[in-house]
Amino acid sequence: MFTAREQEALDEVKKTFIKRGFLIQQAELDLIKSVGRGAAGQTYLAKYKDHDVAVKKYSQDILRNDLPSVINEMKFMLDLEHKNIVPFEGIVLELEPPSVMLVSTFAINGDLLDAIHRRKKFADSPLEEKVVTAMGIAEGLQFIHKAGIIHRDVKCANILLSDSMTPWIADFGFSRLIDRVNTMTGETGSYRYMAPEVIKASKYSDKADVYSFGVCINELFTNEQPFRGTQPYEAARNVVLLGVRPDYRRVPNVTLQKLIRACWQANESRRPSWSLIVGVLQEVLDDIEMEKKLEATRIAENKREFTRVSDTIRGRTDNDRERSKAEKDRDSGKPSSDNDDRGVQRNEDPRNHQPGTDNDTGIRGFFRKFKR
Repeated sequence: MFTAREQEALDEVKKTFIKRGFLIQQAELDLIKSVGRGAAGQTYLAKYKDHDVAVKKYSQDILRNDLPSVINEMKFMLDLEHKNIVPFEGIVLELEPPSVMLVSTFAINGDLLDAIHRRKKFADSPLEEKVVTAMGIAEGLQFIHKAGIIHRDVKCANILLSDSMTPWIADFGFSRLIDRVNTMTGETGSYRYMAPEVIKASKYSDKADVYSFGVCINELFTNEQPFRGTQPYEAARNVVLLGVRPDYRRVPNVTLQKLIRACWQANESRRPSWSLIVGVLQEVLDDIEMEKKLEATRIAENKREFTRVSDTIRGRTDNDRERSKAEKDRDSGKPSSDNDDRGVQRNEDPRNHQPGTDNDTGIRGFFRKFKR
């Protein structure tokens, strides 16, 4: 199946992975079920060393027609270790019969595309949660570019979500070392997310990933598929010829709107750097945190004011009640609690009161003296 040159390349790959401790024997994997199919092959949920993994089994067609892409992806995954890149477990590489698999940690929350549109994971999420997700994607892509790699297929379907909803960039099948001499092919990736210079098969750079990132986070913040209702090829044509971009007006933050529009500038040199993108996202997070603190302060102040007013009203009510009671006592001839020291003490029977005592004062005392 493989040419002598391909066989030699695979042997070198195998030696490298054995040396680094990332070669897995196929018998060590327990394939449980298929969880997806892509251009490169079938993906399975499997067990490896008592934990869940995702196994990408490359198709015979891709091995026959585009083996360099397979080798590139395996090599990139070996060296790309970052909190926002899907964790790599190893490869299966057996030549007779040909069986090539890439093994990574299983993303229990699936991919971002499915989370947004089918499972509605972000439908009611606070803005802060979405910004944190966008930040993770940006930091992952920033790391990839610093490693001299361009992804070339950044889209929501290639962003996986861990058990804690941390975004993991995945699928490096189209990835290449950043080419400064323009030998990279055009029309690589997915049309809805593809930068205009890639659509036109013009010279392009890692800034093409910045454009795709802008489309991705716009989808995240608006919960709307880019160019919904338009065929992918037609959408790409409109991007190039008419300058059309996805609708960003539902992004609930002006700063984020400006960032997204900057990312998908037609002139790639005007697109922001990753350090600027990460900085802007951090500023938005800081503003959200500040607003939360201000809101908490306002709530506390409102509670204090409510308590003060309530206490004032309660005090007035108690005074009114005491005053009302005193008036009723006066009208009925009973001494009020405030006048106990001037008349008969409470709990004392007036019939046992003897004139001439200290209590023989007041109106009743006066009448007793008068009778005498």
